[in-house]
Amino acid sequence: RSGQALLDVSLYLYGKDNIQVREHLLDFVFNEQHRLKHLKLHCGQDTLPGGKSYLLNSAPRLENLTIKVADYDGEFQPVSLDKAITVDISGFSSLQELIIIGDVFVQKHKVVLESLQAVHYWPNNVVGTRSPVSRNLAMSTQGLFSFLKTTPNIRELAYLIEFADTLPYSPRRLSLCHLSDLSLNINTGGAEAADSLLGNLDIPALETLCLSF
Repeated sequence: RSGQALLDVSLYLYGKDNIQVREHLLDFVFNEQHRLKHLKLHCGQDTLPGGKSYLLNSAPRLENLTIKVADYDGEFQPVSLDKAITVDISGFSSLQELIIIGDVFVQKHKVVLESLQAVHYWPNNVVGTRSPVSRNLAMSTQGLFSFLKTTPNIRELAYLIEFADTLPYSPRRLSLCHLSDLSLNINTGGAEAADSLLGNLDIPALETLCLSF
């Protein structure tokens, strides 16, 4: 029965660790992802085994997900996809908290995630993600707005906007009645992008707003 029990995994990997051990631990986590309830995965720079790809996409009972691969790169230099972890959250129907930092590629999705309440999205430039129309969860104003359409019950959001495009105004604003804490880091553009986003949102419960340019 233990082979079917839900897993609460916290895994910290560093370059000094034996590469075979690192590979074995990662293989176990991704092979058993259907059993995950909580996953916290921290990988140092260049700790992912070469020549392998890691995709997290089949964890319907996962409630809390934290993945950090390397540190956030403020220079936003390209990172090869084979040095990153790919995540598809469209099937994570129990997900409540999502924290993404560094070399992680989150695939774009349109599935509504009713359970998701907290998001911290601070990824690096995994190759191919510089275009706002690429297949990842885009780091653009439009990308964030599209994402928010799938998170009706979100309460906390911290999000990196690397491509500060401006949204057209719509008289029908997107209602996020539970959002109380909003933090946006806008690396390009300026207040116009923030104004266009906030002008299209109805956030009556907002208590904390932090904007960084």
